[in-house]
Amino acid sequence: MHAVETDADRAARQDIAEQAAAEKAIGGTIFTRAFQFFLVPLLIVGACVGVYALFTVTLTDQRTPADWVRELKESGPVARKHAAAQLAAELRRQVREKKVDATLVGPILSVFESLKAKDGDTRQTRALLARCLGLLGDTRATPAILEVLREEDVPEMKAACIDALGALRDPEAAPDLIKLLDHSSSIVRKYATFTLGSLAAPMKAGEPPSLPAALEPLKTRLRDARPEVQWNAAFVLAFYLRDASGAPVLRRMLDRKHVTEVVTSSYKEPGGVGDETAANAPAIIAHVMQMGCQGVAALGDRSFEEVLRGLAKDDPDMGVRDAAMKTVRLLEKK
Repeated sequence: MHAVETDADRAARQDIAEQAAAEKAIGGTIFTRAFQFFLVPLLIVGACVGVYALFTVTLTDQRTPADWVRELKESGPVARKHAAAQLAAELRRQVREKKVDATLVGPILSVFESLKAKDGDTRQTRALLARCLGLLGDTRATPAILEVLREEDVPEMKAACIDALGALRDPEAAPDLIKLLDHSSSIVRKYATFTLGSLAAPMKAGEPPSLPAALEPLKTRLRDARPEVQWNAAFVLAFYLRDASGAPVLRRMLDRKHVTEVVTSSYKEPGGVGDETAANAPAIIAHVMQMGCQGVAALGDRSFEEVLRGLAKDDPDMGVRDAAMKTVRLLEKK
């Protein structure tokens, strides 16, 4: 049982969780989650970003979302990917400016539903369109995304659908997500874990989980064979559900040596991201540790103070030091 949270406590916790909260507000993109959720293979991420970058550089005219929708409907595979990437970029801008064009839901959903083939080009376009539907935030898209989630056998495509469902925040997705917690792919398990945890969060502070049936399945992921899935489970249990079951895992997330060993050992593992992981290892390690700080802050567990003070003083990453210090200050008020 935790003490009643004061306004000062809430403000401090909000400061700690600022980055996570910001990502949650826009649905948590598949692009940002490549770092946030550790070792997400970049098959789709790289393809989508690459396509977007290529056409952003070469594009010289200014087109409207309606133009991109028309191109989605009328063009071939390469042009469709171009149009989907441009739509995703435009919708991200609309979300930032809080001016989302709801009239785009129907046309984009229609194209998404029409792409039934499973070739590589279509998959990449579907992943981008799933992202678009998530950004639009209209739960009319949930059934179509769930259908693709169920029929797809490529983990990265399932991850794209799960990501979109997380943005939609539709509890209708919960039964499918619970089933996917036992999927053979760790990519799928970690996406399902995080998204289910965010959907299960209470509607208001102090209320019970909005999806009580999710709690025990999420706890099973604390014993997952892959550390990154355990990390997601511990984080969502603490941050969204105020459940301390994952405290031992959070403690490992604050151990730089342990996190480094996990990250570096993945470079050549099947399902890892090889050179991408190696190049970005410092950022990945720091982010895992910052997530650990955020989880501890949400729990208000003072037994972490000593390790947090050590990180605040000596960790080589400035972001980790800052997160640890903020968490210590919050805990001191408990």
